[in-house]
Amino acid sequence: MKTGISIFFLLLLLFTALPASADHHNEEDRPAEHSEFTPAFRLASITKYRDWDFQLNLSGEFRNESADFYELQTVLYYRVFRHLKVGVLYSLQKGERHDDDWITEGDGWFWRDSSDRYENLIGADITPRALLPFLPGRNWLISAKSRYSYNLNNEQQKILFRPELSYFHMKNRSLRWSISSAYALYFPINFSDALLYEHGPYLSFTMHINKNLLLGLSGDYLMRNWSSSEAYKNAGGEYLIQDQRYRLGASLIWKIDIRDKKR
Repeated sequence: MKTGISIFFLLLLLFTALPASADHHNEEDRPAEHSEFTPAFRLASITKYRDWDFQLNLSGEFRNESADFYELQTVLYYRVFRHLKVGVLYSLQKGERHDDDWITEGDGWFWRDSSDRYENLIGADITPRALLPFLPGRNWLISAKSRYSYNLNNEQQKILFRPELSYFHMKNRSLRWSISSAYALYFPINFSDALLYEHGPYLSFTMHINKNLLLGLSGDYLMRNWSSSEAYKNAGGEYLIQDQRYRLGASLIWKIDIRDKKR
């Protein structure tokens, strides 16, 4: 009995002396966590025809720790009924960084340059929404967008879920301004060791200059989880780190209602 107890404590001592994981790399070999402020912009046109909406978006983000990011996106929405919209999309993006961009050449580890990387994405989404007339002001709208996207270049798939609450201020039966708050959650399907790839709150304010022109300001706080790259795993290591990004953006949106032109 005493021999068994002695063996148990000896094994326990050996176990506690081992590292918590099988990662035999130094801390310097892993990507460093960081926080940064990134200015951003969005230029968009929205064309409405009956129950159809066609959106063309050009957006950009000026990052410090990685390549600047740009995206050209087209989205076609159809309003199935008053409280439900469905859509399909295509995006061409430039500069995005991925988990497997953490690589090594020789003795050092570093992020692969993605500044000249172009990627094509397709996707589909569904957005139920409802008015909340019982709230003060009455002009409140709640929605919950669910979007699936597929990267044609690296075959990565993810799902965005974004609940949003908006208020629309009316004066003389005209929309003057609106404010929205949302929380975005990106779930990786076939990549990343993290449950959430990226998530964070979002706030925007939009001035409706007239029925066609909208100007907006937005801010969000994004937390992205980076998990071990394929190269780092092959070298016998693993990590899971988080970056924070504070993003402040400005937008200009031009809206066209084809029905107005026919009248």
